[in-house]
Amino acid sequence: MAGFEECFRLLKSGGKIALCTTVIKDRLEDGVEWPLCMRTFAKMNEILPMLEKAGFADIELDLSDSVMEVYTEEEEDVSGLDGDEMKNSDMMRSRSSLDHRAKKSDGEVDQSRFKVHNEDGQAQFKHLENFDMNQLCARVVIKARKP
Repeated sequence: MAGFEECFRLLKSGGKIALCTTVIKDRLEDGVEWPLCMRTFAKMNEILPMLEKAGFADIELDLSDSVMEVYTEEEEDVSGLDGDEMKNSDMMRSRSSLDHRAKKSDGEVDQSRFKVHNEDGQAQFKHLENFDMNQLCARVVIKARKP
């Protein structure tokens, strides 16, 4: 809340903010050791009221690109491709068609899926590999204007 209030204070009348942040879609399961970052994410249903309370108008919450997990397989080099070539690359096609289930049909964790936490194999967060972060969290783009 304090961050939105500070943005509002710093903006001139008519000024706009646009930011991307991570939110919890509903709530985190009790009894699970969640990383500090996840415990501090705002809840999705709290964002709009916080912005309104801070005084913002014309508030937009964009969830159109809310996928949280990061591709872990070796990625194709797209640095030299133009826009059309990049859209048609294997990496972009595979990203758009991925199934984000946390487990394979045989019950094993799917190691090729997108992942957020525990890329380094830390024992304390090994249990997170069984969670689908796209079900728990979302990336949201927030746009608002100071009246």
